[in-house]
Amino acid sequence: MYNIDLLFYIIDIQDTRRIEISLELFKNIVETLKEYDEYPPIVVCLNKFDPDISDSEEIIENIMEVTKTVEAYSDKFFVRLFKTSVFVHWTLISAYSYGLSQLSPNREIFKNQLMILAKKTNAGALLLLNENGIILSNYSEDEVSGKVFEISAPHFQTLYKTFKEFKILKKDFIVSSGITDESKKLIFKRIKVDKYDLYLLFLIEKYLSIEKIEDSLPDFSKNLTELIKTYI
Repeated sequence: MYNIDLLFYIIDIQDTRRIEISLELFKNIVETLKEYDEYPPIVVCLNKFDPDISDSEEIIENIMEVTKTVEAYSDKFFVRLFKTSVFVHWTLISAYSYGLSQLSPNREIFKNQLMILAKKTNAGALLLLNENGIILSNYSEDEVSGKVFEISAPHFQTLYKTFKEFKILKKDFIVSSGITDESKKLIFKRIKVDKYDLYLLFLIEKYLSIEKIEDSLPDFSKNLTELIKTYI
């Protein structure tokens, strides 16, 4: 076991009888990685965290126990845990997107480009997706906005594609007001970077026009072109 760049580990949190076995296997994997002096980032998916049982005391206890044990076994590793479910597809997208972001040598450059664009457009939060709904990078002024964007961005992309398919949407953006407060609005926009279709989700001041965003995008797209070639 060597040259591992990223490890995904999935634990069925509904299968109480096998959680201990799964944790023991995780421990063995981690110990083996240490023997080979390999310390890849690890994404642990606490899977089958389905909506209908998310409030179950047993499930909550399972998650607490798994989280505590995983952290104890992997103290020398960079580990991120995600509660995932096939019935809430954005949870899987978030976990997968985060894992991929750890592989990219350009992830900080991506984020820096988003920060620059956010300043130009007065965006409180900004998120970049690819055609498959994978989150390439995001920026937000606060943790809550960032989390909300991770959850909502795939839904906006689905809505955008549906509107386009049925020719309801004549332009390459969706504007939504009143979701956050009276002074903010959301803009979901498709952009072209080299040969790729990418998507941006903005949280901006209500008074800011789409033209202001359009004016800022050419430089942003130009700066991303070479990065995208090595990232997607």
